[in-house]
Amino acid sequence: MSLSDNQIYAEIIYDDVMANRYIVVPPLVYDDVRYDAVASQSQHRRQVEIRAWEKFLVSLQVSLGEDASCDQLETLAAVGEMAEEKPTVRAKMPMSVAGDVDALRKAMKGVGTDEATIINILTSCTNDQRKVLQQAYNRAYEKDLTKDLKKELSGDFEDVIVALMTPEADYLAQELHDACKHKNGRVMVEILFTADNFLIKSIKSAYERLFSTSLEESLTKATSETFQALMQRVVEAKRSDTVNEDFGRVIANELYNDVDCLENRYVFFAESLHKAMAGQGTKDQDLIRLVVSRCEVDLGNIKTEYHNLYDKLLENDIKADTSGDYRKVLLALVGE
Repeated sequence: MSLSDNQIYAEIIYDDVMANRYIVVPPLVYDDVRYDAVASQSQHRRQVEIRAWEKFLVSLQVSLGEDASCDQLETLAAVGEMAEEKPTVRAKMPMSVAGDVDALRKAMKGVGTDEATIINILTSCTNDQRKVLQQAYNRAYEKDLTKDLKKELSGDFEDVIVALMTPEADYLAQELHDACKHKNGRVMVEILFTADNFLIKSIKSAYERLFSTSLEESLTKATSETFQALMQRVVEAKRSDTVNEDFGRVIANELYNDVDCLENRYVFFAESLHKAMAGQGTKDQDLIRLVVSRCEVDLGNIKTEYHNLYDKLLENDIKADTSGDYRKVLLALVGE
């Protein structure tokens, strides 16, 4: 597609979205990253489509560059605001890829590290946009952005940044691998029962690529016979995207006497966040996973339920339980 073709195509997409028509967006390619996006008005698919639509907007911005209309991009990005779910991190529109890559390089070059710049750039864009930054950085400097970040950072702050830079399916596959290793059924439920079928399939593929074994096999070794049969149904991704409530109740009651993950997903995550910070010490891996995995999905809703449950702001509890750049990056993700 030529630049002029892309400009015309952007106009067509804009007009169709504003008219609430059914549209199918063809895949666009940026380097080796292919983004497929489908947008329709079917309510039961709405959340999946919004995430796909944001991916399309990322690729459209890259494709059009400076010729993209800011007003159009902002209006198109606002389509996501019609969703019931309230993320705290959204796609950055417009996005200056070259400018952000240059700023990240300068933040790590020479003596000392500019952590504030790293936080500002990486928490103001989505996982898909960070993939674009990763590729552009590699092209410009022949270096791996994530590896450079790891060299400059340390501790829990490093863990958050690496989680942000890791593709979603890879990150969740790694968390599931750790959950299987430690037989942590709650984390298995947290990830698999709140993911749609497409994400589950992506996680399964990533798991096999990263660990040379299937997710099903790891779950079988890590869980009881009853749980194996139930979990198998989930990882086969044969359920509807809205988790079958009766099926979910069986699992939740059998394992934890806790059906919050099915009755109110936001309450479930709010309680999980509270448990990660309650008592002596912080369960940092849980806190990081919960914030990173939900910030682009429904962390705004979770924050509301957290306040309803504990009469406290999630941000304030994070402030009390963390410090330094670790605190700053988490607060940026929760949208303080």
